[in-house]
Amino acid sequence: MSEWLTREEALERLKVRPQTLYAYVSRGRIGMRPDAADPRRSRYRADDIAALATRRARGRSPRAIAESAIDWGEPAFATSISTIQHGGLFYRGKDAVTLSGAATLEETASLLWAADVPVSFASPGRRDARESGRHAAFVTLAELAAEGRPSLGRGPAMLYRDAADAIAALAEALGAAAGNGAVHERLARGWSVGAAGANLIRRALVLLADHELNASTFATRVA
Repeated sequence: MSEWLTREEALERLKVRPQTLYAYVSRGRIGMRPDAADPRRSRYRADDIAALATRRARGRSPRAIAESAIDWGEPAFATSISTIQHGGLFYRGKDAVTLSGAATLEETASLLWAADVPVSFASPGRRDARESGRHAAFVTLAELAAEGRPSLGRGPAMLYRDAADAIAALAEALGAAAGNGAVHERLARGWSVGAAGANLIRRALVLLADHELNASTFATRVA
């Protein structure tokens, strides 16, 4: 169970002014809830305050940044895209589990990418007659890596298009039917599963859309 601190305790641990504490709360960096004993007052999540105090104490020296980037062998990278906090996964501040109740992968990608246009993973059809499955998926990934263009200097709209084309090609390699429909529906048709199966695919795709900085993403950023 989380510990909750009074305003005075929070200010003392952070060594900040009240307006700074409120700014942290408004940005979602410190959890807050009403005081059960006095609804006019608030309490602040001690775990969030401890983490914030630790980051402030580290400062911004190169040594401190390097030490904080690799914490007990785990790569860490500050991002607004997704975070795992208090046992929950959040995409740009939205609970991923709640989002998976109705959202599609396309809608989730639009949120994660902060895209200002609808995202589509439409596929016109296979370029050849090779079989679908795991082997085809790895072949497709290798081709995408070999043919991919550098992202440096290219605008968001072009990067969205590249990413959407890559996901469409990978879905097709895994057996998704060609068409303009949502990718979970086309996978369900290709795998010959019904509506219930399509819904499970949809939820799985949303929940696996992003999960902080995994090993492959970290290696890519280092490269």
